[in-house]
Amino acid sequence: MSDNFNLIQAELKLPGEKNAVFRCSNVSFSPDQNYVLLGPSGCGKSSFLDFLQDQSPLVVGRMEKYFAPEIATRIYQDLNLIQNFSILENAQLDLKTSEELRIFSENFKFLGLKMSPQTLISKLSYGERQRVAVAKAAAKNTIWILADEPTSNLDPIHAHLVIECLVKSKKSLIVVTHDHGLKKFFTKVIDFTQWTQHA
Repeated sequence: MSDNFNLIQAELKLPGEKNAVFRCSNVSFSPDQNYVLLGPSGCGKSSFLDFLQDQSPLVVGRMEKYFAPEIATRIYQDLNLIQNFSILENAQLDLKTSEELRIFSENFKFLGLKMSPQTLISKLSYGERQRVAVAKAAAKNTIWILADEPTSNLDPIHAHLVIECLVKSKKSLIVVTHDHGLKKFFTKVIDFTQWTQHA
């Protein structure tokens, strides 16, 4: 089987609505490329990532194979961090080897996080939490990272650091964002609105 992930078709239609939020077909994701999907808030980008991992109750469609958890780690828009756990405890939930934790520590410093790893997540700003989630995902030993608006609460300098951290992880990337300023970091740019205009 090919290393590519091939989407045959997908459609998001909300209950009671006549028109689909988005509809697409024949989309291929190759591990030798980094993808950014650009579109405004509310166009279905998060649901699209859910579908790629076979986690969406709303999107109907078919892929030849889905992005299984052992292959792809996810950066969720809500970050999926436990508030009353420390930064390090959150990292240890997903990072099981000393090498992964070493890389997490490197990413932590690269992203300009200067607080102690023993700091509770609840004590961090949202932008700091976002960078912790990125440091963790970039350290996990998977082939792909699927990232949902990973720079949404960051200034341009930290947003660029986040994307640089993801790129230097050497993992294949699928990032959804509304920030057109990030296009230059990716080898493949997909305009998500092409799937919404005629849905």
